[in-house]
Amino acid sequence: MGYKIVSCVNDSENRFVNIKFNEGPDGKYSYVWLRDNTTDPHTFLINCAMKARKHQYRDFDFDPQPLKVEITGDGEALHIVWPPNLDSTYTAEWLYVRNLGNPQVIKNRRKVYLGVDQTRSWDNEEITKSLKTFKHNDVMNDDKVLHDFLYAVVVDGIAVVKDGPGGDTNMVRKWEKRIGMIQKSHYGKIFEVAAKPDASNMADVTGEEIQYHVDLSSSARVPELQLLHVVQAAEENGGMNIFCDGFKIAELLRKERPDIFEILTTVEFEYITGGFDASRNQAKKRYDYELVTQHPVFRLNKEGQVVEAIISQSARSWYFEVEPEKVPKVYEALQVLMEYCYKPENLLKTKLETGDTVLWGNTRVFHARTEYKTIPGSPRRLLNGCYFNWDYVKSKIREIRGKLQLPENNIYF
Repeated sequence: MGYKIVSCVNDSENRFVNIKFNEGPDGKYSYVWLRDNTTDPHTFLINCAMKARKHQYRDFDFDPQPLKVEITGDGEALHIVWPPNLDSTYTAEWLYVRNLGNPQVIKNRRKVYLGVDQTRSWDNEEITKSLKTFKHNDVMNDDKVLHDFLYAVVVDGIAVVKDGPGGDTNMVRKWEKRIGMIQKSHYGKIFEVAAKPDASNMADVTGEEIQYHVDLSSSARVPELQLLHVVQAAEENGGMNIFCDGFKIAELLRKERPDIFEILTTVEFEYITGGFDASRNQAKKRYDYELVTQHPVFRLNKEGQVVEAIISQSARSWYFEVEPEKVPKVYEALQVLMEYCYKPENLLKTKLETGDTVLWGNTRVFHARTEYKTIPGSPRRLLNGCYFNWDYVKSKIREIRGKLQLPENNIYF
């Protein structure tokens, strides 16, 4: 039958229209909100290319008084006439799904953001069972599979694509065409991970262990996602990739060591990265940089949820703003943090093969690599990578939901 308006009361004194629906909670709609959101062509520009509010706040009446308020079409819509003579029609369904007093509406709307409330933290046991793995050709050719791959990264912070072609140094560019805009950094759009004698990145130091970190911690806006594609894996002893869910570690510390959690959410550590990009040594001009910023290990939102997790021992400087007497406690917090991260029950250890691609949340999942020694005569180990911003990855998810009319397609202006 659909939603119907059973009755409405025009509360002119308080400037609300109160509506009773045939099901669910009643709605209370402010005059100014109704006028601001009427979808007539004078107020909104809505076409296939864009959706935008046209009227300017400078000229907008913030205390509108409707000339007429009535139910039309046997409860199918609310009709309001605004001065000087603007007709606005709001369908019952339109009003119902925008009822700010309905907790379910708020819950549904928050899903649009694909935010922290849709994440699922994990330890070794959980990620071993739930890690999403996809086939390369399926992700590249089927939009639904691409959607599922990207959404898996929203939920778990990591997903893997297997059975891709080996030896293709252009694969990251193909991923850009498939997913969306790459976030450029001082390493350029696409970077290379390979052993170099004059390394400007710890990942390029020959064979040595790489401890837990997030990439580009010295940036004020740390890249939110990282993609790595294995162009060529080498036959080697070691070289295991390690991932640890920073959100899970935060949960454990909040519960088991609240004193440590407090330090890691309030003390901002300084990170510095300076030098030049050795991977672009064939460029006409050398690119030098000096990056410095501060981050807490765990950043909280207004509701106290962890929304970012950032660490990097190699880039962390000597400086953090605490009284000298508290310095030992800060170092204790870092020690405890690493103890939790390196517990076998809290990490995922895996070996990436030639053609594999992994995408993970760089501001959520800490990553590391064990030491390795290349077997003489084996191919040179080579990976290509890039960074993405969540805005465009989530945009791709929403775009596919709309295109395929998936049940989760619930975004509307």
